[in-house]
Amino acid sequence: MSNPKIMIIEDDAITALELKNKLELWGYDVPAVASYGKEAIELVETTGADLILADIVIKGDIDGVDTIKKISEHLDAPVLYITAHVDDETFERAKQTKPYGYVLKPFNDQELKFNIGNALYKSSLMNNEEIKAQKDRLKAINDFILSSTPALTSNIHIEDTAAFLNTFARTFEEMVRPQMERDLGFKLQTDDPDPVQIFEDYLEWISKFFSNLGYSVKTGSDEFKVSECLWGSQTADNKIYCLMCRTMADITFKWTNLDGWLEQEYRIGVNPPVCRFKYKFY
Repeated sequence: MSNPKIMIIEDDAITALELKNKLELWGYDVPAVASYGKEAIELVETTGADLILADIVIKGDIDGVDTIKKISEHLDAPVLYITAHVDDETFERAKQTKPYGYVLKPFNDQELKFNIGNALYKSSLMNNEEIKAQKDRLKAINDFILSSTPALTSNIHIEDTAAFLNTFARTFEEMVRPQMERDLGFKLQTDDPDPVQIFEDYLEWISKFFSNLGYSVKTGSDEFKVSECLWGSQTADNKIYCLMCRTMADITFKWTNLDGWLEQEYRIGVNPPVCRFKYKFY
């Protein structure tokens, strides 16, 4: 098993070297040491990190807090802030990034070592619990979708189809909407949200959601395509399977409150069937 990788963001060269030497002595790998924010963002995309030690006050266009915010968009790693002093406003900003702790300069070796070990341990527990919870949610959704299909036949009437889809949508919303809002943070949006960013985040989320259910998905700038699905060849006999997918893609988009609509194209005569979900905006 490889040693945990710890990234250091520190603009004081002597402090950074001291930290690096301590961490390597304690058995950690230090794949990157950055002295300013933009450098850290570029390095972490290449090296990755199991934990980040970041000074709050660093030189450059962005401080340690904004650097961590940028990194957290692509990497879910625990953070320990290191600092000698910080004003109340900066401290409040730092709290919003949900760090695993703070280490004050000058360092106490035992305190630093304990905080690092504790952060890595808590992170591993949370990751294991989240992975298990995610698997449980996906299994529940899969079971729900698949259990809905035996009663469906090629002779289903449009009235029955509408009633079934309404029930399907209600149950799907109860199971999925809270998780989507947690993942994307729509409830935490400011009074002036960025619709472009919201859509990009949503498109990534819905693509992963379909992929995790067992679909083969490709994503474009404003669309995603499904080339394999749970229903397989059954869609040729009953288009309600395609409507179920449409329902999942449609109502999740509505939860974003973006001003637009969804268009669906499907080719059920091919094997496997191909569906294209394209989002349009007013």
